[in-house]
Amino acid sequence: MRTLLLISLLNVLIFIQPSYAADEIIPGGREFLEGVKLQEAGEYTASIEQYRAASDIYSVVADYALYRMAQCAVKLQDNTLAVSALENLIDRHPASPVRNSAQVQLGLAYFEAGEFARALPVIKAALSKVSSSGEATALKLVLAKIFLEKDDPDMSDSICWQLIHGRPATAEALEAVGMVRRVDTPEKQIAVAKVYLQNKRGSEAFALLDALVNNPDAPHLKPDALLYLAQAVSLNGQKRQAAEIYQRIIDEHPAHRFVPTALYSRAEIFRVNGSLDDALSEYERVVMGFPSHSLSSQALRQRARIFEKLADPREYAEYERILRDYPRSAAAFFAAEHWGVDLYLAKDFEKAQAVFDRLLRLNQSADANAAALFWRAKCLLGAGDSDGARSAFATVIARYGDSYQAFRARAILRLLEAGALVYEQPYSADWNSLFAVDETQIRFVDAAGETIIDAVKPLIEGLDEKAMQRLQFLVVNELPEAKLELEFASSAEQDSETQYALALVLYQLQAYNDSLRIASTLSTVFTDSPRTDRIRHFLYPVAYPHILGASASRYRIDPLFALAVMREESHFRETTVSSSDACGLMQILPRTGKWLAQDHLGLPSFERSDLFLPSVNIELGSYYLRYLLNKFGDNLMLTAAAYNWGETNLRNWMEGAPKQDFDAFVESIPADETRRYIKKVFRTYAIYRGLYSSEPLGLGAS
Repeated sequence: MRTLLLISLLNVLIFIQPSYAADEIIPGGREFLEGVKLQEAGEYTASIEQYRAASDIYSVVADYALYRMAQCAVKLQDNTLAVSALENLIDRHPASPVRNSAQVQLGLAYFEAGEFARALPVIKAALSKVSSSGEATALKLVLAKIFLEKDDPDMSDSICWQLIHGRPATAEALEAVGMVRRVDTPEKQIAVAKVYLQNKRGSEAFALLDALVNNPDAPHLKPDALLYLAQAVSLNGQKRQAAEIYQRIIDEHPAHRFVPTALYSRAEIFRVNGSLDDALSEYERVVMGFPSHSLSSQALRQRARIFEKLADPREYAEYERILRDYPRSAAAFFAAEHWGVDLYLAKDFEKAQAVFDRLLRLNQSADANAAALFWRAKCLLGAGDSDGARSAFATVIARYGDSYQAFRARAILRLLEAGALVYEQPYSADWNSLFAVDETQIRFVDAAGETIIDAVKPLIEGLDEKAMQRLQFLVVNELPEAKLELEFASSAEQDSETQYALALVLYQLQAYNDSLRIASTLSTVFTDSPRTDRIRHFLYPVAYPHILGASASRYRIDPLFALAVMREESHFRETTVSSSDACGLMQILPRTGKWLAQDHLGLPSFERSDLFLPSVNIELGSYYLRYLLNKFGDNLMLTAAAYNWGETNLRNWMEGAPKQDFDAFVESIPADETRRYIKKVFRTYAIYRGLYSSEPLGLGAS
């Protein structure tokens, strides 16, 4: 096999920067760049002087200089200077992209200083323009506090109830609960209880709901109160009491819409507690009593899982019920795949193939069809029909070329062509024997074809000379303000050329998520052109190359594997937080981050907020990957599974897992999320390998 082109990740660039220094041709540019340098070094007093010079009336970047001056003043706790800089920005630059952010900061500064009369109109003006729901929620809470300080409790209460009803899962709604004067109606008590529940405050929710269920003035709300009360006691760890409360809903309100939820919730409690007969009974009551409810297919799926755990062949009768009665449900995909894999492992290839054919006829989705075709090919191979298997694997590749199954199919075909027997490959097989990229698709991205200035042209058409110079200055110097300027300069109705230019420039600015998001809309627009390849790089970027390069080298991990994990964990959103409080690029839990930082990397000080810094998050995530690789003998699949599911969960399950076949091993993982996660990470890893290298590559190697 020919050697593929190895591209050093540190040198992957798809554009050329211009030869001139942009700070020399715009007024205020040199001082602004010096201020940025000093600010990044923590020299705030010196940076303020540079920004003061850059905010001169003739400066092209005066508004950004004033905004950064305010940031430095806040660091120095000089509220007077911060307010002055923000006021100047708002007054002198009404069309600035940063003006609304300045209004927010100015309003907060007035509020912190106790100048509520000045804060009120500024916060109101800022609130009318914010696009982020999170920022709007925070500003509404500030507004409620201002009205409270201005002795207008009615207006404060009105805003707080908006938050309580509209954003119950937020910390702002929880704080608003403490600000309202009265929670004096059953409807308000229900609303507040929902806030407590969604913020994991089971005890506070229980205190409200326990009285409400016995309130004779609110019989119409009793089912709601009982449902939330059950959730509250369950949140407090009282599962038996929760099951009893769910039973009250069933007994006292048999026609209510909550009955299927109550039955299913009781079944889940019994299943988790090991009362499997009771769980089976409650799941069956859901199916028989409410066959059209969305929970019914899930109830059958859970019954099948229990029978699987008990090694009871009734598992397959449940699969048949799902495929017959709920063929369009997600449970049907699960049922067909698990039933077929079990038959495959039992070497009943004919029946297994019939099940996968049945899944294919359902035509549920591209994922389901790719899986059905792939397993059908494996059945043919197991039955000794090598030619039929080759044809089926080739169909998977032709129809679903970028799918997880296509990368597996390429590897199997490659081994068949080499004369290898690949009916079964063990779970511990080397990655290179399990996955293969399409070598004909690997092409160098031509660095000389398009400069960064060429890319910016669609974004600056129609701008005056000053605006054009300003945008080029920000882009060429890779300043974070460039993203704001680009969004501001780009028209609302953007054609594909403008969208492409925006994606390219955002990539250069390391705004990887924004670039990826735009590129995802362009993947079918530019076909069979050099831009097709570049768009693919935007979708799978070499993100944070210097940070990742150092960490990957230090911990001896393939940076492409780390990138695949990072992409699927966060899509390169630096500040994203999951429902389980996993934070940042590589979705690290705060407790895991603290353990890694203090116990393994010798970093004595660690805060949750550190996980939102790319340098910290990537360092901890890279070390954790190496830790898991060491634990699992450098097996990438087990490492990915443990990263998502946890080392202990994986080890406890592995003892009885079907280790003789890699694909069956993956499909047998009982955690749905982990099963999907492995496929997503390995698909992305294979795409990265196709784009950038032919073998695991240490960043900095060539």
